[in-house]
Amino acid sequence: MAGALRDESALPAFDPAVLTALVDALQDSSATERFVRAYLAMLPTRVGRIQDAVGGDDPTAAMDAVLSLKVSSATVGARQLQALACDLEAHLRGHVLVPACEVASRLTAAADRTRCDLERHLGLPA
Repeated sequence: MAGALRDESALPAFDPAVLTALVDALQDSSATERFVRAYLAMLPTRVGRIQDAVGGDDPTAAMDAVLSLKVSSATVGARQLQALACDLEAHLRGHVLVPACEVASRLTAAADRTRCDLERHLGLPA
């Protein structure tokens, strides 16, 4: 993947089936909602850390932030962010900075789409 850039817009920003599975696994919808709220609260910081680290040519910090975003996004069903994080991970592992910067620049828009979809799913005010 280190050479090609994926179009994450072909994926849903949020897949509600993932949260349904998490509720089933935890057998606690309130715990799932707390996790999603924490995810949303930390999302701007995670995105900012990635963009700062990639832009500042700090591959170690970038990889740490990317892996955090990838795992947490997979857990809540944030498919676009998960895909972007996977792409970033591949570019960082391949030491391919220009595509990594391009992918990092798309994180904010994907995070905004994810936030809107998750808030709507949870019935939170926009």
